[in-house]
Amino acid sequence: MATSLFGDPAPAPQPLPASPRDKNDRKLVIIVISAVIVLFVGAVAGAAGLWVHYAAKFNKIDKAHEALSSDTSQTGDVSTTYTNPAYGVTLKLPGRWMRVRPPYPSFCTLAGDPSDGPSRFDVMFWPIYTASPASLDDEANMMAVMYQRNAGWTFRGGESLQINGRYARILRFSTSPRDDLTLVVVKKWPATYGLLFTGPGDATEDWQHLRAALSQSIEIK
Repeated sequence: MATSLFGDPAPAPQPLPASPRDKNDRKLVIIVISAVIVLFVGAVAGAAGLWVHYAAKFNKIDKAHEALSSDTSQTGDVSTTYTNPAYGVTLKLPGRWMRVRPPYPSFCTLAGDPSDGPSRFDVMFWPIYTASPASLDDEANMMAVMYQRNAGWTFRGGESLQINGRYARILRFSTSPRDDLTLVVVKKWPATYGLLFTGPGDATEDWQHLRAALSQSIEIK
């Protein structure tokens, strides 16, 4: 039984069923996501003092009152919403998504549900606690250069977007001949928040559906 900040008991969240994804595909996704984390955190760790301070909050994500739910609208559209009130974050995605074991501390790591979602896609939503004074544009430009040089990915372009009133940058990569990766970054000091999608490059319709929903995908209070 979990306890809220005000002492009210609350049931601990129950993990959702794991996706029946092919093990080879899952290993590839974990490798790609881990590369994103390791390369970026290693590059920005120079902001050591503040990084250590906020790492105490972000390194072990408080999941006592998080929730993951799926809803169907009156028009029949299915969406999945993740909320974590301890950090004031909400993530909303089109389709039905299932929780999977994260390769790195994150708010949530999800796989598309084969029954009603982009079944060959994975998503991770996490805080990048750099405490960096750099602008979001500077951070995004650094990521683009770093992933090309250190990970060998092909940078396919980037763009800016307003996500629920916040300025965001979107970076698109090809990580292999068959797989693409899109990284969305939004900043609210002291953290930069990352939303990462991986999926097959030939799933054009699914990519378009996900990108069309980005403007309403992340809310940070």
